[in-house]
Amino acid sequence: LIAHRVSYLLRGYKVLQELHSANAHNAAILDAIPDKLLRIGSDGQVIDVRSNSTIQKSQNSLKSEHSLTEHINENLATEMQKVAERVQSSGRVEELDSLIIENDGEKAYYDMRLANINDQETLYLLRDITSRKLQELEIIETQNKLQATIDAIPDLMFELDLNGRYLDAHSPLNHLL
Repeated sequence: LIAHRVSYLLRGYKVLQELHSANAHNAAILDAIPDKLLRIGSDGQVIDVRSNSTIQKSQNSLKSEHSLTEHINENLATEMQKVAERVQSSGRVEELDSLIIENDGEKAYYDMRLANINDQETLYLLRDITSRKLQELEIIETQNKLQATIDAIPDLMFELDLNGRYLDAHSPLNHLL
């Protein structure tokens, strides 16, 4: 009987060590993710927060059961709640980009993914993509300036490939083409 109990305790200890190892492994994976992760209950309350990013609105992220607006902009929270309802009903992952005007008037762009954990919880992943979006907007602006420059040239222009095939033509007088 004692040998059976000792054997039972040793198995329990081994399972507990494996659980601690798995938790450490999962924590390391989550720490490597640059996104802000929020686990939200069906009532809209934040259950858990993990943040390695700059999307930190509140220093109170360790407190359990608090409002989503303590962590993110109110407009973003409202939009995400609507998407969360769709995710809960469909069970599918939803992704969206949003432009948010921060409290200081600055524009911020976020990539968001929402996934259904179970019928009571939704996982929110937020990534600040402001620098990437600003670079994309700068590229578009540069392309528009280049096109305006080409359109202002009064000469007929052709773009040919190395084999002499026409790739593009520009004429300020379209009736010549």
